[in-house]
Amino acid sequence: MCKVAVVFKVGTSDPGLTPTGATFERVDSYEFGSHDLLGPGVGIEALTRQLRTLQLQPSEDAMDLLVLAAAVFTADTTISRFHYSQDSWTREISLFVPVQQPALWEAQQDRIQKILQFLTGDFWTITFRARADAALLLAPGTTYTKWHPGFTARPTDVCLFSGGLDSFIGAVDLLSSGRVPLLVGHYKSSDVAPFQKSSFAALEQHYPATPLKRMKAYIRAPKDKTLGVRGDEKTERGRSFLFFALGVLCAQALGPAVPLIVPENGLISLNLPLTLSRQGAYSTRTTHPWYIQQMNELLRGLGIPNLIENPYQFQTKGEMLDRCANRTLAAQAGTMSCSHPATRRFSATGYGNRHCGYCVPCIIRSAAFGKAGLHDASPDRGGITGAGKRLDVKKSEGTDVMAFKFMLEMRRRRPNYVTAAIRLTGPLPDQDVPAYIAMCNRGLDEVDAFVQQVTLV
Repeated sequence: MCKVAVVFKVGTSDPGLTPTGATFERVDSYEFGSHDLLGPGVGIEALTRQLRTLQLQPSEDAMDLLVLAAAVFTADTTISRFHYSQDSWTREISLFVPVQQPALWEAQQDRIQKILQFLTGDFWTITFRARADAALLLAPGTTYTKWHPGFTARPTDVCLFSGGLDSFIGAVDLLSSGRVPLLVGHYKSSDVAPFQKSSFAALEQHYPATPLKRMKAYIRAPKDKTLGVRGDEKTERGRSFLFFALGVLCAQALGPAVPLIVPENGLISLNLPLTLSRQGAYSTRTTHPWYIQQMNELLRGLGIPNLIENPYQFQTKGEMLDRCANRTLAAQAGTMSCSHPATRRFSATGYGNRHCGYCVPCIIRSAAFGKAGLHDASPDRGGITGAGKRLDVKKSEGTDVMAFKFMLEMRRRRPNYVTAAIRLTGPLPDQDVPAYIAMCNRGLDEVDAFVQQVTLV
């Protein structure tokens, strides 16, 4: 197996290191920080500026979690599975990460490696070392002693805000119950940023009396153009580790009782393997219950008391939409759920990022609107519309519909098929399995009602 090393450097005085003890086919070195980067790296100047504006001063341990997450994100998106694995999937990645308290992080090394293997399907080895400059502080200093001037209330929650329907519903439900969420979103391109902006504007317009703020985190792994396609990996199975780190960073700075809310419907959270070829990390596990539970254990081990919560883990997307505190607002907000909104930027209705209508998230979204009896105001590129729609299974537009139809047929033939499929997604508490089975069956019923109009050819 091809071994790849990624070395992170923090601060201007960090010389990095030369990995020893193994033979690496490739060794990449990156800078990290808010200073002017002299080479390839991950800059956080804009992020620290926003933290300072919002008067958030996280702990150095929370900042080190962000350093680790940025290193994971960089490795995950720059090391090609095709070129650096024997099976075109499983990579062997070694990370070398500087932190303020190496002993604290070394005690969590095994848990972190298991989390990353669960998320990405790769073998990870994490080596922690002390920061080269022991006096270096990554958290932005602030002289403020109170919350942002003009704000009437300090945030009670941090809520991930992707620009998607689920996160929008999560924000609406929090606001409607009198909570004041700080919305945290990540973007690395123009694919989702416009939807985060427009959906946030919809919330501001509808809740003008609430001091609503959001954190816009632009963190993108540098691309080495000399590597060509060898330096580009689009699967991004580990991306939610970065999302969670950003959310925890803000929650920890706000106070020990502030939770990180991760709004995600249960069907997508479990992400059942629709076919035999989609088992394990071949399907995304970005909000799987076991992953969230392990992240909470990691936070406790690091002395960070904030908890990650998904209040919708036992709800389908249709149920989330139907039970939303403001269904009409959720339907009209112009959110984005598509897994590849920028694949084709032009349609008969003009240019721009739109729902493809054919991928798994698009199918579940359309089924949810059918369940709730609402019209989806978000732009699309056609997708599955109209009775008698015919899709070619030899083309990408028919792949996920065929996978859903396979799952639905297997469920019809074998009553326990969904139970077995749920077990394949990862560890789950025995007492919760019946509720997950019931939720998945309800979610599949929603999809079934939607895809019945489609004929595969």
